[in-house]
Amino acid sequence: MTIDYPDEYAEIDGRIFLQSQLLLPQGNNPDLSKILSILVFDVSHKLRAMLYHKSNYLNVENSVIIQSAENGEQKARIPHELFYEFEAFLFQTKSALDITIKILQHLFPETFKVATFESQGLKLISNLEAYKKQIPKQLGKKIKNVERLNLAVKYRTLTIDNIIQLLQDDRSSWLCKAIDNRDTISHYKGSFNLNEYFMKKVGNEINVALPKILNVHAKDFLENTYKNCIEFIQEFICLFIELWLPPMFCIKQANGSDPTLKLWLESDATAAKYIKFTLGGREWV
Repeated sequence: MTIDYPDEYAEIDGRIFLQSQLLLPQGNNPDLSKILSILVFDVSHKLRAMLYHKSNYLNVENSVIIQSAENGEQKARIPHELFYEFEAFLFQTKSALDITIKILQHLFPETFKVATFESQGLKLISNLEAYKKQIPKQLGKKIKNVERLNLAVKYRTLTIDNIIQLLQDDRSSWLCKAIDNRDTISHYKGSFNLNEYFMKKVGNEINVALPKILNVHAKDFLENTYKNCIEFIQEFICLFIELWLPPMFCIKQANGSDPTLKLWLESDATAAKYIKFTLGGREWV
């Protein structure tokens, strides 16, 4: 029996599990095992749920449009199922972010004290800014060489700034909109702006007026939000791994030179092509 393994699932495995496995040290470490378990079973599950609802939405919509076009109809009712899928997708998006945050409880116990992606990431940004101020004192307990200490503080601060920048950029580009839409639909809004598709034949093509929810085209919103979310989670995880590792290590853009990644790519592992970062070194004394 052949098992159907969509490329979208390979992308999830590559960006989340293989990517983290490539950066985290191997060995018998209960905390790291727990992190990988969260990533494999919980975060990946939520991303697959997002993909499930997105695919359902697109399949139902395409079916309605194609059938109406074949029948020569100029309009078609928008099925209620589309709104259900849209709403479910938004709930799974927020859930994927909430569960991703849980890896911090194992990488940095009692440090950031955020159990969910609350306030659209603002609480985590605030906690990161506070943590940055603690870095010199924290590292000073372990590193006595002044030059080495200054480098370590510099590198730690750079990583924290990169995490904050990631959060701020994604908040403005897609994240706040996705979470706001989820909250609005959950509490205030219960349907599409339109009740029907309107179709007009132009030559051999059919132009379709797609429905909007909260003034966004649902189809484009679903596709863009999923893409942004999975890429955000990948980069978020990698930067926090960098913050957790000794300061002489850093993440760098993957180029196939890493022996493990090279092996995965040569073995034609589809998931491996979605790995974005490998482990590198920094100037050290």
